[in-house]
Amino acid sequence: MNKILFIPTNSWSPWGGSEFLWAQLATIFHEKHYDTSIFIKKWLTMPPELEALTSAIPTRFQPYVINDWHKGLLRLAGIEYTERALRGIKKIHPDFAIISQGVNLDGLIWMKVCSDLGIPYVTISQAVQDFHWIDEDTIVQLRRGYAGARANYFVSLANKLQTEKQIGHDVPHAEVIFNPFNVNYHHAPEYPESDILQLACVARYDFYSKGQDILLETLNQKKWRERPLMINFYGRGINEFILRELIKRWDLSGITSLKGHVDPAEIWKTNHALVLPSRYEGLPLALVEALLSARTAIVTDVSGNGEVLVDNVTGFLAKACTCEMLDEAMERAWQVREHWKDFGKAAREHVVGIVPENPALYLFEKIKKDFL
Repeated sequence: MNKILFIPTNSWSPWGGSEFLWAQLATIFHEKHYDTSIFIKKWLTMPPELEALTSAIPTRFQPYVINDWHKGLLRLAGIEYTERALRGIKKIHPDFAIISQGVNLDGLIWMKVCSDLGIPYVTISQAVQDFHWIDEDTIVQLRRGYAGARANYFVSLANKLQTEKQIGHDVPHAEVIFNPFNVNYHHAPEYPESDILQLACVARYDFYSKGQDILLETLNQKKWRERPLMINFYGRGINEFILRELIKRWDLSGITSLKGHVDPAEIWKTNHALVLPSRYEGLPLALVEALLSARTAIVTDVSGNGEVLVDNVTGFLAKACTCEMLDEAMERAWQVREHWKDFGKAAREHVVGIVPENPALYLFEKIKKDFL
C-alpha cells in the first residue's frame, strides 16, 4: 500500500495553522519514497508555501464548490459535484487517503467518495465550531463518514467531544494528535526585561474565529490605557482594515501595534505573554509556541486551550469570548504580573510533557505502523 493521497479540505484560507500538519506529513511520505500526491482546491492566489509544496509533490486540483454550512456540504455539492469528485479520485487511484479538514465536517464529500470507491482513509480534524449545528441528512452522512475511517485524528479532546455532540454519536477510532510548531522545542528565549509589558496577539486577522474585536473592545477602558503595556498584533488577514479602523475609532494606537507576519521565534524574544481571545479553535499553534517559549498566556477556554494550559498556574483562561470574561482573565494576570516569568517556566515544563517534539513524524510513524 504505497500510493498515498492527501486531500486537504480547508474552505476558508489557502494557508493557515491547519495546513502545517498535512503539508509536513505529505513531505515526509514523499521523502520516504511513497508514491505521494495531493488533491487540493485551486485557489485564486496560491501562497508561496503551497506553491512550493505542489511543485515538489504531484498535485491535481479539485472541482470548485462554494460551501454553505447551513445546508450541509454534501447536499449543496449535489450529484454533479459528487460525480466529478469520483472521477478525480479514480484518476489518481490511491491505495490510501488522508483527509485533512480545516473544520470537522468539510471533508464529508471526500469521506463518501473514498468509501464508495473502497479506498481506506483517515481523517484529521482541526477546528470545531461549537455554535455550528447541521441538518439531519448531514448528521447521518457524517456518522457514516467517521465510522468508515480507519482512524479519526483530532487536535484536541474537546474537539472530539464537540464533534460527538454535534452528530449525537461516538466518533470511532478517534485519537488526539498535535500540530507542528515553529519554535525551538529544547530551548526557550530569555525572558525580556522591559518596563512596558508586551503582550503578543498571534493570529490571522479574522474576528470570526480569533476574536481580536473583543480584545480591542476590552482595551477600550481607562484602566488599560493608563497601564504600562503594549498589545502587539502579529499576522495578516481579511479583517486587517476593520482592525485598524477600530484602533483609530477607540484611540488605542498608544497601546497597540500591528506587526504583520514575524518568525514566531522572534516574537518571544520581545514579548512577555500571549493574549488570544478566540471564539473557536482546534489547538492554536500560537498557544503551544508561547508555552514552549516559556511564556504565560491569556486565552479563552475554547477547544484544546484548557488541555495544555492550567488556569492560574501556567496561564489564565477566560471563560468565554466576551469583554467581561476577557477583562476578568486579563485583570487576574495583571495582578500577578511580577510572576509571569515563573508562570512561563511552569508552562514550558507542562507542555513538553504533552506535545511530542515532532508531531508530523509522530503521526507518520503511527499511520505507517497501523495501516500501511
